[in-house]
Amino acid sequence: MGRPCLGRGRPTRDSDWTRRTWSRSPKGRESSKGLNDPNRAFPSAFPADQRSKASQIRRVDRFFTVALNRLAAAGDPRLRALLQYARGRRDPFTAAEAAIALGVHRNVARSRLDRLAEAGFLAVARERRGGRSGPGAGRPAKVYRVAPELEGVEFPDRRLADLIGLLVEKLPPRRRPKLLREAGEDFGRALAASAGLKPSRNARIALESLCDALGSLGFQASLESLTGGSAILTSPTCPLRPLVVRRPDTDAIDQGMWSGLVERAMRGVRAEGVVCETPRCLSKDVPCSILLSFQLSEAKRSGRAAS
Repeated sequence: MGRPCLGRGRPTRDSDWTRRTWSRSPKGRESSKGLNDPNRAFPSAFPADQRSKASQIRRVDRFFTVALNRLAAAGDPRLRALLQYARGRRDPFTAAEAAIALGVHRNVARSRLDRLAEAGFLAVARERRGGRSGPGAGRPAKVYRVAPELEGVEFPDRRLADLIGLLVEKLPPRRRPKLLREAGEDFGRALAASAGLKPSRNARIALESLCDALGSLGFQASLESLTGGSAILTSPTCPLRPLVVRRPDTDAIDQGMWSGLVERAMRGVRAEGVVCETPRCLSKDVPCSILLSFQLSEAKRSGRAAS
């Protein structure tokens, strides 16, 4: 006996026919109550072995510190390439700009950008481009920017922040801030070497090169202001921010990292002479703000000696 045909002679799937027939019977209507109830985790119609497996999966999910959609997005090479492009920019961008840069259709770029936004990697806003406003200015464009990142994307979670915290507690309390600062400076120098950062005598060029170097490593940073020997950098994806969020007592490592980066970017400036503050590191939903102070005269003397 063939399967019944419903609607224009199109045969339905066996599961559809079974579900419709079952729901018409009194017993089926009674058994199907609550199947769509969100508070009901597993319907009684599921076999016991499937219920136990699903329960195990649900218990394992509790140990994930990162949402699964973030892991999936980070694991997709196409989305990862787009995220790398986003973090390499210093300003918001549109889907059309991303499409041109990556050589894909604008609809494809928009779809991938929306997936990154759903995973929490990007923030979406509407703003007018070109400085026009008022009637006739057109519809505001949909722009994307890198979202603040407070946790790393890692599977399985190796809990390195907890390990670092245990190591920090082993340090002598009196020397702890100095040792953490020195470790951060060495880490900043290592990052600069990995990115191939070249020093410059010009402070603005040096700091912009520093931001570009971090962008090549997958982190976004931009120079917000520069006045004399003081500068403000903004970074929604500071390399050590997830660590500091989980272990605020390690902030000296973060400040030392930025000082080590400045040393490698600005000729004649030493890391120990850089004063660094990160007042918004623990604030949610805002980029990290890095306040830097350095002796600009050192760089000028070194520049004259080199010439």
